Amino acid sequence: MTRLFHAALMASAALPAFAVAAHAQEDEAAAPRGVDRVIVTAQRREADSQDVPIALTAISAAELDRQAVEEITDLRFTAPNVNIQKNTGVANAAQVYIRGVGQDESSLFAEVGVGIYLDGVYLGKQNGTTIDLVDLERVEVLRGPQGTYYGRNTNGGAIRFISRRPELTGTRGILDVAVGTLDRLDVRASWSAPIVEGESGFKIDIFSRNLGSDFDLLNNPGPTAGPFTYEPQSTVNNVERYGARGSFLWEPSAQDLSVYIVADWTIDNSGAFVPTPIERQADGSVTEPFVRRAGNMSIAPFHEYRGGGVSGEVKFGTELGEITSITAYRTFSQNLTADLDGPGIVDLYQELDQWQFTQEVQLVGGNEQVDYVLGAYYFRENVEQLANNRFNQIFSGIIGQPFGLNDDVQDTTSWAVFGETTFHLNDQFSFTLGGRYTSDEKTANRRLLDPNTLAPIWDVDPSFDDTNFSWRAVAQYRPNDNLMVYGSYSTGYKAGGLAGTRPITTNVAFNIYEPEELSSWEVGLRSDLFDNSLRFNATYFYSVYDALQLSVLEPATFQFGVINADAIVHGLELEGVWAPTDQFQLSGNLGTTNFRYDEGSRIDPAVGIPFDTLDGKQFPDLSARLNAVFFQPTELGEVAFGGSATHSSAFARNVGNSPAIFSDEVTTFDVFAQLTSPDGRWRLKLEGKNITDEDIFLAGNAPGAAAGSFGSRYYTYGAVWSASLRLEF
Repeated sequence: MTRLFHAALMASAALPAFAVAAHAQEDEAAAPRGVDRVIVTAQRREADSQDVPIALTAISAAELDRQAVEEITDLRFTAPNVNIQKNTGVANAAQVYIRGVGQDESSLFAEVGVGIYLDGVYLGKQNGTTIDLVDLERVEVLRGPQGTYYGRNTNGGAIRFISRRPELTGTRGILDVAVGTLDRLDVRASWSAPIVEGESGFKIDIFSRNLGSDFDLLNNPGPTAGPFTYEPQSTVNNVERYGARGSFLWEPSAQDLSVYIVADWTIDNSGAFVPTPIERQADGSVTEPFVRRAGNMSIAPFHEYRGGGVSGEVKFGTELGEITSITAYRTFSQNLTADLDGPGIVDLYQELDQWQFTQEVQLVGGNEQVDYVLGAYYFRENVEQLANNRFNQIFSGIIGQPFGLNDDVQDTTSWAVFGETTFHLNDQFSFTLGGRYTSDEKTANRRLLDPNTLAPIWDVDPSFDDTNFSWRAVAQYRPNDNLMVYGSYSTGYKAGGLAGTRPITTNVAFNIYEPEELSSWEVGLRSDLFDNSLRFNATYFYSVYDALQLSVLEPATFQFGVINADAIVHGLELEGVWAPTDQFQLSGNLGTTNFRYDEGSRIDPAVGIPFDTLDGKQFPDLSARLNAVFFQPTELGEVAFGGSATHSSAFARNVGNSPAIFSDEVTTFDVFAQLTSPDGRWRLKLEGKNITDEDIFLAGNAPGAAAGSFGSRYYTYGAVWSASLRLEF
């Protein structure tokens, strides 16, 4: 099956040449359906996605529906070199890696390398980022550093979710219900109507998402005494999430003004995300003693999340251009237990509370000769975390140090000014220059509390501050309306800070890790050919990372922390869509990466493994996705059927490249068939995800070298089949 898929990849890579030959033989009566044109705001102004000199994949609402993208993790490999998955132990946190850059740590101190934006608002933590996609207008996936347009981090790129806004003329309602295997029951509904016809309107979105578990928990551990007295959940690895979103839009006809207010709230009672335990054998091999997707837990499973926010966007026109202000407040609370090695010793109880306030102001203007964007951004965040690490409890006795609960607080204040100017030299040539100045300041209080009295055993007050200037230059050439090429050089920045999320002693209570910086060269081709029936895009990138941030376990001190290492990543990204007739569309992408650490750096002085002998973690050298859709009109309406194939080469899941938790090469298949009424008012859809029931290994924890030591492997769902009915009125 893998060979067949590789053959399909070769065919998709040769898509332009094949399409040229096929186009020459087309029957003149067969009119092409055409490739979707998606208008984006990636550069803070409306533009056709094909005109933007950025490595950008824009996914329309129709394409999101066709590919069954229902939450952020479904975007995995829908764009080249973009790997998205659930975090280990955290039911609703998404790990996002673009071009090998990302973050797999969800503690209060971790900084994400890929910015997640919900209707223009940056989400400061991984927790709660498994966003349910209800009535979106589009998703924009930007690869590579984006600092000259966005005020914080975005070193590896950005993913922007843009919701459909309220209707100002006429009403619109959506009801979407899905049922399926594993007791799937999803309900999504949306209603929008004008308040004052043509000037103001409101919109309400609600959702409920439920999916059972394919994990067999073989024991029933009871609640633990002390500050973490959670009532054990009866089910693990399931989904139970619901929420609502309300929005208001005012665009008075007599003024150049727009006011857009959004509020949302999500409740997530999904069970704890539990791994399959693995055990080291006497001969050094590793087995799964409880079989796949089954095992024991050392602690009672528990997870609950409550979070959301409110934002206000105000736009108004001036002689200099359009000014936009986005003010937002978001917060969440999450309590959980995480058993990282089944019946082993790496267990965690955690209570995490976060709030953030952001303010952004932009000026977007221009004329025939020049376009410009100027912006200022302010970010204020407070995070508190109380945790009990049983791992520490065992090893504190070994090293002769007191055991206690970790009580941590971190305050972050960051501000930035950014801008970019594009000079249009003529109708074909343009040149862009931009930059961002960033200031970061972090203060923390770390305390070790007596587990019985909660009195402080010790406390420390680390702090960190830094400034950075990053910049970008782009040369763009458009020989005709259907072809664009560009070359760019950009630098990126991801804030440094404090780490050491599992402290035992004051001298290793934290470590300060350096900011992550990079220099990136990129060349790209964007083309729309043959009366818009073929789109072919290609990008090559070469990135040099200075102080890449890596989450590791330090075996010498039994500490989790963050270290820095230099690295080089380069690769090729291909995307294509071919719609030769009304009845057929083929699309796909292919991404390659070549990653290497610089010589000289070592993973840990106690272990001494040179970095330059290791692969990068959490992303494959080769990834690809191929989609095919057939359309057939009938008396009942349009029938559409097709599917997707997704392929990933093998890759490491931790910095040390432990063989026990190395992801194998895997190919998965999704299929669907649907019937849409002639007036588009209803749609019946049948779909299957991962229909060959492949074991998709997400992450894990390697067992120790001694026989009988335990580790873990996290797996996604196997095959899931479902049927859905969508009504639009």
